[in-house]
Amino acid sequence: VLKDNILDPFVEGEDPTLMQGVPSAFAELVRGDLLPRSLRVLNIGGEPLSAALCGAIHARLPGCRLFNHYGPTEASICTSVYEVKPGSEREPTLGEPICGARILILDDEGNAAPPGTAGEMVIMGDMLARGYHGRPDLTAARFAVTATGERLYRTGDRGLVNGRGEIEFLGRLGDQVKVNGVRIELAEVEAGLMRVPGVDRALAAVKPDDNGRQRLVAYLPTSYPGTLSDVRAALKNRLPSAMLPSALVRLDHFPLTETGKLDRRALPAPGFRAVAVDRVQPHHAPDRAIAAIFAQVLQMPGFGLDDDFFDTGGDSLLLIEACLRIEELFGRTVPSGLVVQAPTPRLLAEMLRLQHTLDSFEHLVPITPGPVEDPIFWACDVHGQAVSMIAIARHLGRQALGLVPGDAVAMSSQPIDLWQLCERYAEEVIRAKPHGAYVICGYSFGGPWAFGVAVCLERMGREVTLALVDPVNNLSPGISLRRIVRGISIFVAKLAGAERGGLIQRVRLNSLRRLADPMQLTGTVPDFVPESALSLAQRLLAATGAFRSGTFGGPSVVLLSAKRNGSERAMNDDGLYGWRALLAGPITAVTCKASHEEMAQEAAAATARQLAHALQRAAVGAGDSAGDAGGVAKSSARRPRDLAYERLPISQGW
Repeated sequence: VLKDNILDPFVEGEDPTLMQGVPSAFAELVRGDLLPRSLRVLNIGGEPLSAALCGAIHARLPGCRLFNHYGPTEASICTSVYEVKPGSEREPTLGEPICGARILILDDEGNAAPPGTAGEMVIMGDMLARGYHGRPDLTAARFAVTATGERLYRTGDRGLVNGRGEIEFLGRLGDQVKVNGVRIELAEVEAGLMRVPGVDRALAAVKPDDNGRQRLVAYLPTSYPGTLSDVRAALKNRLPSAMLPSALVRLDHFPLTETGKLDRRALPAPGFRAVAVDRVQPHHAPDRAIAAIFAQVLQMPGFGLDDDFFDTGGDSLLLIEACLRIEELFGRTVPSGLVVQAPTPRLLAEMLRLQHTLDSFEHLVPITPGPVEDPIFWACDVHGQAVSMIAIARHLGRQALGLVPGDAVAMSSQPIDLWQLCERYAEEVIRAKPHGAYVICGYSFGGPWAFGVAVCLERMGREVTLALVDPVNNLSPGISLRRIVRGISIFVAKLAGAERGGLIQRVRLNSLRRLADPMQLTGTVPDFVPESALSLAQRLLAATGAFRSGTFGGPSVVLLSAKRNGSERAMNDDGLYGWRALLAGPITAVTCKASHEEMAQEAAAATARQLAHALQRAAVGAGDSAGDAGGVAKSSARRPRDLAYERLPISQGW
């Protein structure tokens, strides 16, 4: 059946069993309930496919098989296929190459990227075109011949090979834009939008405002049931501040090209306006003064005390300008992260007031607004800041204070003594809260620092509960031979049944070398650490790697991500990824079905619920009632196999 417009209804006698098209077209067919009930197979390609659209198609066509196709015209259209099963909630991948095709991921230097690392996708195989007719220059730019005589095509697409061996599409290399001096992948912004519950379609684009400055804009369908404020709140836990859109726009229909693909160039600009606003007056209360500054920076009169800076067009560059003006007004440093934590004038004024009460403390900073009555103390992350755990802390419902190195340590180039710094942390914790029990938390790289503070407080005779949220462990004196052998055995088993061809085998052998080198596991600064914080991060990691003092004897709560790769699981010989030897007291261990990053981002609310529940059960001695409903297991076991794990009901967002 040939149709001039895919949205034209099918007439009597047209009962197709197979249909092929792009996601944008299928989304419109679903919206208008125009999919023929006779369909048995759908081949979808040409654009990224979302899990939400797949779910809508499966709901309308039960029993219909749905395939995600990938492949450019230069490679005969289809080079990889992935079948989306009914009920699957994860975003569809590109699957694996078809017979006769090979897809490799190359890094910036043209070398094969290891699994999990993003790079340019190149295609090899007999299905490749010879080149572009009459365009030798373009042919030379896109097609190449390897040293072994194989031809390849550079797709210009970004992707990676995930832990299941499937290819994930990460957008076009040309989709990288620069906004306020920051490189941004539009596909990453769109992926963040698509993870917001209820969002089934999303686009991101750069549009100029009335002053000619480039602004990042996100587009959502009018069918989205929530508010734009809901989207903004969800994005804060998924994207860095530089990637937060300046504006969110609802559209009845996404513009399409003649071939049915999305047309970014036809997306409407949101219409940023330059207007005059009142100046800040000396008699203004702090929250009203901040509102006036936000109004000036955003060129938005009547900015309310509960209006969100980012919801109303704020971005990373305007954020810096706002912070500088607030610093001039109040005569105190206002970190940009503070505005991210408290983006409304009312909340920011409260955070500044709280920060003022902590001026006499060198190592304490506010994480959440509110009175300091019974705070939870959070150890710093690998940046030396208290930002990674903001989302979890917000959902706990208790005042949260961060423990950070302080300016003297951060600006020094001297090695850091973890034990000495943790003693100073402990002294300030006691000064901030002279009486009662303490809860010391650490997420990820903050785990070792939380452990150090808890040990110090315990030695000072204080009652302490240690809470570790998927903690990194680089406190152990090294990787045991047993753990190395177990890890290597898994890789060898995979190699035995794997393709022996050069690139894949070399990547896996390099992984073996990294596995056998403890320094590669404990001393490497993560890629996400910015250049400005690199020196401090290196010194913080070196401090934890050199720390060899004692165990913690109080109650511990450990939340662990269940999403670990094979090499990590192989090294988990004690059930707690090496922490068992450091925790001598009763342990409440909880497994979470979110990944490490998700626990502190989109699943932060669920993580906070799990943490609060585990802390409560640990406080009342739930270890003797592990069989009760809820099933948090508390154990002081001497053998790893005695550790039991909780599996609480998981929220829909996990």
